[in-house]
Order: sequence, then C-alpha cells, then structure tokens
Amino acid sequence: LVRRKSSRNSNDMTSSSDEHHGVQLVILDHGLYRELDDKIRLELCEMWKGIVMADAESIKASSKRLGIRSKWMDERFPGMDLSHTLIAAMLSAKEWSVIAMQGNALDRFDSRGSQEEQRKALSANVSEYLNGIVD
Repeated sequence: LVRRKSSRNSNDMTSSSDEHHGVQLVILDHGLYRELDDKIRLELCEMWKGIVMADAESIKASSKRLGIRSKWMDERFPGMDLSHTLIAAMLSAKEWSVIAMQGNALDRFDSRGSQEEQRKALSANVSEYLNGIVD
C-alpha cells in the first residue's frame, strides 16, 4: 500500500487474528469520506437527537427526509414502515427496544452484561438483519 501522505496515526492500523490466517495487519482506508452538505448534516443531527431522546417519530421523519428505505424491511414487515428502526440500530449499535425505551433515560445506552454477552447479542442481530443492512 502506497500513500502520498503518510500518517503515523495508530488509528489507521489495527491487527486481527484467527486460526485460519494467523495475525494480520489491517490498514484502514479513510479515503472514502466525503463532506456532507449542511442539510444532510443537520438531518443526521436530528436523527441522533431522536435516538438520544427516544423519539421514534423524529427518527422516522429524519430517515424519510434522508431517503433511507430498506426494501428488505418493507418485505419482511409489510405495511409497518420500519426502515428507521434499522438505521437507528445500526448507528447506535443498540436494539430498537433499547433506543425507543420510554423515559429518555440516557443510562439505557449503558453496557449491559459482559463484553462477550454484548458481542454475541450484536452478532446475532447483525446476522438476523444482515440482508436489511446491505439493502
């Protein structure tokens, strides 16, 4: 990998290991970023505000204004219009039931259980909703 501007930032690299490939150096390519216009940026802020405030209608409205729609979600849950639940879960890495929990208590985002339990729960959700995530 050759880069014109070299960065010694440790956030650009990580390592991975598994029984099939051994230890691997993973170089993260941050070249896919783009600047967002103010309209999109502000709408994403509104969506995050909805997530933090457990405001499902705000999350839904923001996702519609951003044009977020999952055909897979529409097919899996016909007539329910739930694409916003998937994007909110993806952004926050939390289940919709946690995001939409009433009371606006921010501690609902605190980690529950061991790291291994959290990893397993997240992996199960990603596996179940993978087709909707890539849709």
